[in-house]
Amino acid sequence: QASASVDAPADGEGEKAFDEELERTACVAVLRAAYVKGLRAVDLLCREKEMLLFAIREERGGRDPAETAKAALEKSVTEAEAARAKTGRPANYVIQDPRFTAKDKVFRPSHTLPTYTVEEWGEIEYGMMIKKQQDEAERAKQKALNDPLHGRDSDDEEVVHRKTLEARHWDDWKDDNNRGSGNTLR
Repeated sequence: QASASVDAPADGEGEKAFDEELERTACVAVLRAAYVKGLRAVDLLCREKEMLLFAIREERGGRDPAETAKAALEKSVTEAEAARAKTGRPANYVIQDPRFTAKDKVFRPSHTLPTYTVEEWGEIEYGMMIKKQQDEAERAKQKALNDPLHGRDSDDEEVVHRKTLEARHWDDWKDDNNRGSGNTLR
């Protein structure tokens, strides 16, 4: 009994230590499982990369995509060096001085700037006017083809009779539909 009392910590500290050790062991097991799963995923990604590179190479007629990317990179570097030689600063040079950014904010217009010049807008409106005139001429032409009495003299009895019937029909419609008696549910 004496040895049992010496080995066991007082006031339940042994249970806490045991619980912490068990929790630590469980966490380590979860981390190991995630590590193994990650290694498997890396292996699968390497295989997938090889398959995609093969598919791209076949699609491009046997050219290696790495070589194509390297050529594009060299071209962009050459263009950037040419821009730097011309202007004396890198192509993506941006001034980060707070004074300049504050100045840009102060002198920014409070309204939206126009996207067209006056001349461009005039050309657009002129084009719309020409199109409208052409459409109206086309509609008048279609109306003339569809109306058998079009172009006849206004003294002709048939034309006068037809216009009188149209006027009577319009008058009857106006009598049946009072002004402002449309949709009153709001």
